[in-house]
Amino acid sequence: MSDSTLVKGAHIAATIIAAAASGGIIGISVFTIPAITLPSRYATKGRTREVTPGSAVSHMAHQWKATYDAGKIIFPSMAAASGLLYSYVAYAVRDDPHGGLRMSNLYFTAASLVVMIAPITGVLILPVNEKIEPYVTRDDKLVVDEEGGKEEKKKLIALSSEEQLHRDQQDSEFPGLLRKWAQLNAFRGLFPAIGAALGATVGFGLI
Repeated sequence: MSDSTLVKGAHIAATIIAAAASGGIIGISVFTIPAITLPSRYATKGRTREVTPGSAVSHMAHQWKATYDAGKIIFPSMAAASGLLYSYVAYAVRDDPHGGLRMSNLYFTAASLVVMIAPITGVLILPVNEKIEPYVTRDDKLVVDEEGGKEEKKKLIALSSEEQLHRDQQDSEFPGLLRKWAQLNAFRGLFPAIGAALGATVGFGLI
């Protein structure tokens, strides 16, 4: 690898940014989504506790939306920055007489892996987003309990039996949609990690 301080700094920054982006993306799947779908502490143990969240579906959808909207700005920006830095390093080392072309190709590969979150989002994530989005705008009205004001309950709104049946079916499907989104999101987050690992491995001369 070139001895240039600038190149070394770019390499270190690219690796750290890619690793941080991966950790943030995967962290949403591992920590945030399970917290959003956490069942009520009063829920009974057993299968019901595993599948029945303690919050209204529309509220969980709003939490997911806020998380996703923040992430879609932060993580693509980090991936783009890391990809550009790796590309700069690849360009800088290409003429190194000690395997410069090979290192350059590996750094370009690392850059490509990091920015893979963009096509994965378009192919895998957005179709699931389209299924979740209607829950964000759905009207699940809540009223404060008149006796103490400490508990919330669903307001009885005028719904036909067919509409209520459809809404109940939607409610039962929503946690599964979030779990699917979390799994795909974690898969997406692996690519910046692989790119960071490849970049670090090349930088340390291990391959």
